[in-house]
Amino acid sequence: MAVPPALSMQEAGAIPETLMTVWHNVFERGALKAGETLLIHGGSSGIGTMAIQLAKAFGSKVIVTVGSKEKADACLKLGADRAINYKTEDFVAEVKTATDGAGANVILDMVGGDYIERNYDAAATDGAWSRSRFSADPRRMSISPS
Repeated sequence: MAVPPALSMQEAGAIPETLMTVWHNVFERGALKAGETLLIHGGSSGIGTMAIQLAKAFGSKVIVTVGSKEKADACLKLGADRAINYKTEDFVAEVKTATDGAGANVILDMVGGDYIERNYDAAATDGAWSRSRFSADPRRMSISPS
């Protein structure tokens, strides 16, 4: 694989790593299809931005969670259909509104922690939840049935 002239070896190396992570988690494990909705936590991360572009290229609706207006704007510019600022909005309620109550068909979660339980409420019936990695300490996570 050739390194594009405008990129360093390190920058070029990040492309396949990121692409393969998204492909495996969203399309192989999550089985996202055209017309379905993907919720991406951490939409402005490297994994998140790749997921936005791939999901849109394959005809899916994309909703992301972010922590600032600047990050929301960047995600929308990349093609996200909806950007939710988790600091000021309830992502579960916003996902339900954006999907007419159906929920997300696939959730790409790189946060974990308190999001685990809330993802169940944001997911569509028979939705898939793919956990790429967790930034929250998994030893402090607790899941209680509703």
